[in-house]
Amino acid sequence: DDDDDDATFQKGLGNERTFRAISGEPKLVAKLGEIATLVADRLEARGIRAAKLTLKLKTTSFHVTTRDVSCPRDGPKEARYVQSRDEIVAMLKPLLLDEIRGADAGGEPLTIRLMGVRSAEFEGATAPLAKGQTRLDFERFRSAEPPRPRPASSPRPA
Repeated sequence: DDDDDDATFQKGLGNERTFRAISGEPKLVAKLGEIATLVADRLEARGIRAAKLTLKLKTTSFHVTTRDVSCPRDGPKEARYVQSRDEIVAMLKPLLLDEIRGADAGGEPLTIRLMGVRSAEFEGATAPLAKGQTRLDFERFRSAEPPRPRPASSPRPA
């Protein structure tokens, strides 16, 4: 999965790989690390950080699962976004382990043939405006006087 690198506004950036079927926690976590490295390299090359990550898994029976996780919105600004391989793995590994444990509990190990990592909600990114759409000036809005209440109108005679 190669996103449009020339887009002026990019909603997401990710990578996914298809491979021979693999299973087992060590192999799956290693594959997550490989793909996280590809995404982190692209994020770092563009100087952007993401607040949301998505893990995509496709099993050998072609069942596709996606799981999202977002950085905490409160706390220090540095913790609200990720960019490095280690940060990406730290956020997505628990999701992968949940999927592995869920499959194991169902009596069949998780065996996948495709894994993807996608990042979104970039720091400082704003969506482009649609034709004819205007952006609300919050500073002007905050400093404006509140609207005056209208006098109650009396019912009109029939």
